[in-house]
Amino acid sequence: MSPNNPGKPKHSENPADHPMPGPDSVMDMESPEGQFVSTPTSFQSMGPNGWYPADPTMAAGPSEILVATNDDIYIYDRAGALLANFDINTFLGNTDKIFDPKAVYDPWAGRFFVCWVAIDEQATLALSDSYWILMFSDNSTATGSWSWYNLDAQVNGGAANSEWVDYPYIGYDNQAICLTGRMFGWFGSGSDYGKLRFLRKSELFAGGGVSWWDFWGMGGGNPERNIPAAQMQSWPGEAYTLATRSGLTDSLMLSRFTNTIFSGGGPVMTRTAVPVNTFSTAPGGDQPGGVNDLENVSPRLLNLVYQFGNLYSSHTTGLNNAGDILSALRVYKITNAAVPVVSWQNDIWASDLDYMYPNVGVAINTDDVGVSFGRSGDAENPSFRTVGRQAADASWSGSQTAKAGEGTYSRLFSGRNRWGDYFGSHYDPFDGKSMWFYGM
Repeated sequence: MSPNNPGKPKHSENPADHPMPGPDSVMDMESPEGQFVSTPTSFQSMGPNGWYPADPTMAAGPSEILVATNDDIYIYDRAGALLANFDINTFLGNTDKIFDPKAVYDPWAGRFFVCWVAIDEQATLALSDSYWILMFSDNSTATGSWSWYNLDAQVNGGAANSEWVDYPYIGYDNQAICLTGRMFGWFGSGSDYGKLRFLRKSELFAGGGVSWWDFWGMGGGNPERNIPAAQMQSWPGEAYTLATRSGLTDSLMLSRFTNTIFSGGGPVMTRTAVPVNTFSTAPGGDQPGGVNDLENVSPRLLNLVYQFGNLYSSHTTGLNNAGDILSALRVYKITNAAVPVVSWQNDIWASDLDYMYPNVGVAINTDDVGVSFGRSGDAENPSFRTVGRQAADASWSGSQTAKAGEGTYSRLFSGRNRWGDYFGSHYDPFDGKSMWFYGM
C-alpha cells in the first residue's frame, strides 16, 4: 500500500469559521490522594453534525484534546478553547462514506492516531470498496501535520474476500498498531466475522509502502465478531485482544500476540478462555414518556486497556432486579494474562435505570480506573455520566453527572434508535493521574 497523501498536508482552517453546534461534552477528572474526583474541567464540544448515532471518541495528548464523531474532528487546548476543526471528507479529499472513528494518543510514539472505516458501495462487488483509514499526527500535537493510509479491508492477508469492514478498534504497543473490525458480506451475503491487522509503526512513519499481518475468522462455531485490541500503556513483551463470543455467556476469549511486527515470521497467537460471571444481552435504554428505547450494543466489549500486568474492559449486561430486567455496566480487571485471573468483575447499576456504552480509562501513574457511560430511565433523560475507582479501593465511587439529559431522543433508522454507539475515555499524559471523558 502507498500513503493516501505522502505530502502530509497541513491543516490551516480557521476555527472561527466553524461554530460548535453541541451537545456533546468533554470532562477532565483528577484523582488526588483520598478521593477519585476533584473539581473537574468540563466544556461543551461539537454535536452529531447530522450523523446518528454520533459515535463520539477522544484522545488526550500532553497539550491538546482531540475529539471526533462520524463526520468531524475538533481539537481543543486543555482549558477547552477550540484550536482547530475539520470535516473528515473535506480534509482527506475523499467522497466515500467515512464513519466509526476511534482515537488514541500513543505514548510510545508520541503521536495521535485516528482510525476510521470507509465504504463505497456500488452495484457490484468488483466496483465496491471497503477500507480502514489510519491517520496519525507527525508529533505530539494534533494541530500540526497529519499523514494517513487507506488500508484495503477486502483482502484477508493477500487473498480477496467478499466483505466490508465495520465497528473498528485500534490498539497499539511499543512497535506496532493493531486494527480490528467486524466483516459483513456485501449485498446481504451472510458473512459475519472478526478480523485483526497488525502494522509496523516504522513503516507507517517512513511514509512509503506498508505491509501487514492479518488474523480472521477466530472462534469457529462461537465467533468473535467485535474484538477490541489493547492500548498497551506498558509493554510486557506481548499484545492482547479480548472478546465476547457468540453463544457463550460465561467466558471471554483472551488472545496474546508476540512478534507483533512479524519479524522473520508472523505474530504468534496464544488463546485462553477466561471464566467470568454469566452475562446476557442487555435491554435497550428506557426513556421518559414511553419514547423509543435507546439501542444498547450489548454485550460487546467497547475498549481494552493494559497497564502493569492488568487488563481492563467493560460491556453491558442484563440484570434482573426483582423481575425488572435492567441494563447494567460490567467492568473487568484481569491479571496475569499468561494464566489469567479475574481480579474483579463488578456490575454497576441502579433501580429503574439503564446503563449503556461504557468506555474504560486507566490513569498511567496511579492505576485508578474511570468509566464514561450513558444512562437513561423512565424518569431520566439520556445523560452522560462517569464513575471511578482508585487502585487501592475495594469498591466504586458513586457515579457523577457529566452532562444531564435535556430531553428524550428518537432517531429511528430501520426501527433502531441508536444514540451512542460508544463514548470516549483517555488518560491524561500531562500529569499521568487525570482522565478525560467524552460523551453525549
